[in-house]
Amino acid sequence: MLEISQLVTGSAKLGRQVLGIGLGLCRPKGGGDVQGFGHAAKHEKRLPRRFPMSRRDWLLLYIALKGSPAGIDPVKIQKGKFLMAMEGGLPDNENYAFRPYLYGPMSSPIYSDVERLEAEGLIEGDVVPGYTWKRYKATAAGIDVARNLLEDADPNGARKLFEIKRHVAAQRFPDLLRDVYAQYPQYATRSVFSG
Repeated sequence: MLEISQLVTGSAKLGRQVLGIGLGLCRPKGGGDVQGFGHAAKHEKRLPRRFPMSRRDWLLLYIALKGSPAGIDPVKIQKGKFLMAMEGGLPDNENYAFRPYLYGPMSSPIYSDVERLEAEGLIEGDVVPGYTWKRYKATAAGIDVARNLLEDADPNGARKLFEIKRHVAAQRFPDLLRDVYAQYPQYATRSVFSG
């Protein structure tokens, strides 16, 4: 069983204290609610999804997932969401549409959704010294929203998203592109990457 403490990023102290309960909420050891939730962990069998999730919901969840403590860069966001679209088994309306671009599969709406999530205070971007891009991570408010989203998320989709995040976050940029290009060569047709 996949534990919530494995899924959603939180403080290191909270991460050591939580007990995972399936894909539901979790409580610190000894009782109590997590980060302001007014209800305790649910032990009953998981019910079917109540609401469809948007592609933007899945994007926030992807950024909030554990696996990149320093944050995740735009290329890894693009590639992770691409792999989710290809392998995640979610309905098309919950995924972004991708096209071949300079560094493989790209979906422009991801960038505007990242900007919206940042403007809404659900994620924060830290500029990487020497570069023009940012690394993104969920804020405390974003983590709370992500935990609520897990209540309605397809459990198999959430597990797959976690596996993809862990895989993508662990790879160096050139290795990630080679991996994606090997699996989906039709998305490498406009690439400027020759590594």
